[in-house]
Formats: sequence, C-alpha cells, structure tokens
Amino acid sequence: MNEILTKNKDVWNDMFDWINSRGGARKYPNETVVIWLLGFAKSQHSKKRVLDLGCGWSQSMPMCLNEGYEYYGLDVTDRAFISDDIIKNNGWDTRVNLSVFTPPKLEFEDEFFSHSFSTEALHLNADSDSMQTIIDEVYRVLKQGGRFMATVMTPEYWYMPLGTAKYVTDEVIEVQKNHVEENRIGARYFVFQDEEHIKKYFSKFSKIYIGKENRTFGEYPEKHISHWIISVEK
Repeated sequence: MNEILTKNKDVWNDMFDWINSRGGARKYPNETVVIWLLGFAKSQHSKKRVLDLGCGWSQSMPMCLNEGYEYYGLDVTDRAFISDDIIKNNGWDTRVNLSVFTPPKLEFEDEFFSHSFSTEALHLNADSDSMQTIIDEVYRVLKQGGRFMATVMTPEYWYMPLGTAKYVTDEVIEVQKNHVEENRIGARYFVFQDEEHIKKYFSKFSKIYIGKENRTFGEYPEKHISHWIISVEK
C-alpha cells in the first residue's frame, strides 16, 4: 500500500471510530445501489456474486442477500465490519465474506463476480496509477457481461467550493486544516473532472454510462453533495 493509501486508511480508522461513538452509520442500503442493482443492472448470470468495494458497514448486504447474491465485502480496515456472531446468527455465514485488502490489487480469480459496486470509496485511490490499477482489477474479476457501479465525488463536491480541500495535482485533492471534520484532515481523494476524464480510465469496458447525483441537507445547505454515478459493463 502506497503512502497516500496508508494515510487514507488511518483517516478512515479515525472516522469509523468517530461515527461509532455517535451511534454508528445509517442502517439502510445506499439508494443508488438499490436502483442500480434491482433495476438497471439485473443479473445475466446464473451464479450471482457481488463485490462491495470499500464496504464499510455493509449497509447494502441484506438487500444483496435477499436478491440471491453471494456477498463479498472488502475494505482497507475491519473497523466497521459486522461481527461474525451476527453473520452466523442470521444464517449468512455461507453467503457472506468480509475481508481486509491492500489496494489497489484484488485477490480474486478472473471473472469471479457478476456484479461489483463502490459507493464513496473508489476515489480514495488517490493517484493516477492506483486509480487505473483498481479499475483494471475490477474489470479482471468481473465475468463477461458483468456490471460495475461507482459513486465518486465531482469537482462541485462541497470540499472544493468551500475551500476545505485543495488540489495537489490535476486529479487529486487534499483535505485542509480548516475542514469541519478534524478526522478527515490530510485525506486525499481522486476527482474526475468531467465525463471524458472518466471514460479515459474506464476505456476497457464495452459500455459506459455516466450520471450525477446531487443533494443538500436542510440544516446544512452549504454542504452540497455531488457525485458522479459511473455504471459500466464488461
């Protein structure tokens, strides 16, 4: 793991601890994953196996299981993983595999998964080599016709307009000391600038669909959340 990814891992260990101290993460699945997996990317394969890349608390896991998928969750730390006891008591132990990995390599055989998704995590591969490698690895482990979806921050994400992060390269931002969440200071994120930038990195895939999702919180309208939605097919 390179220096940037190691720093990001340390940041996320702190973030997971901080969120757990405040009652933990939300329990419901990511809405974009639900729409994508149950609608746009219905499986073409008899063996349904999904990789949640940067799974955190695995909020989308029960939904995947209900839809007949084997669920594999990967993260750089196990700080947020569901306990083995909960998995076993729910009868999920034969269909759930949670493990720690060292990005950007994936230790799975070729064409192992029918689907993969990554929500607000892929951009932690914060240099061009790491980003290209993780995308190529996802391509490798997907079956022919397999689907991948990622949400990653856009240049309009509130860190940049509010000046709490600055560009350290043309593609990478670093969170500054004036950020309101101290645990994020020093973290780096890869930012795709436009659709052509995205297509360059995902060029191996046969089909590329790109959209955006935007939202604000009523209490904090200045915190404008803006993500690229990238959906690709091998």
